[in-house]
Amino acid sequence: MKKGQSNSRRNFIQSTNLVTAGITIIPRHVRPVWPQGIPWPQQSNATVPSELDWNLWLGTAPYKDYVDGLVPFNWRGWWDYGTGALGDMGCHLIEAPYRVLNLNYPKDVQSSVESVYVDEFKRGYFPESCPPSSHVTMTFLKTDKTDSDVTLHWMDGGIKPMRPLELGPNETFGDAGNGTFYRNQR
Repeated sequence: MKKGQSNSRRNFIQSTNLVTAGITIIPRHVRPVWPQGIPWPQQSNATVPSELDWNLWLGTAPYKDYVDGLVPFNWRGWWDYGTGALGDMGCHLIEAPYRVLNLNYPKDVQSSVESVYVDEFKRGYFPESCPPSSHVTMTFLKTDKTDSDVTLHWMDGGIKPMRPLELGPNETFGDAGNGTFYRNQR
């Protein structure tokens, strides 16, 4: 796996040092967290900024009129331009457990996504956008760094794991609410 920006994070370095020193990490569950959920901008006749070549930016994606707020960040939540939270931030937050625990391809993947409701009991259908939130569970075979299979939970869009008891009531989880939580079981 290509090295990403998470390699320089303090927790990644600490986890790597523990494994390198021969201290066994025996996580059964790993939970990266990245909150994301983007409604499609409702706008017409927006003006393309002069410094942006909209046709060049679209590339091979189907043509759509420019809308404010899509560039430079929110494009990630639309299948024509991005991969949603898992593809966007997963490569950074999931990299640490992959590298530290020497994980390979998952042997099993299960996913659950949330729906958007546009009215009382009326589910919206927006196939062009990524789900507003998801919980993906991946199971990996035992490696030389673990003593059993490892289950990795990806959660986004406000879905979060149970708050660790070790965190104080006003203490933020991870890096501004994002991060990777390793839970050991003995």
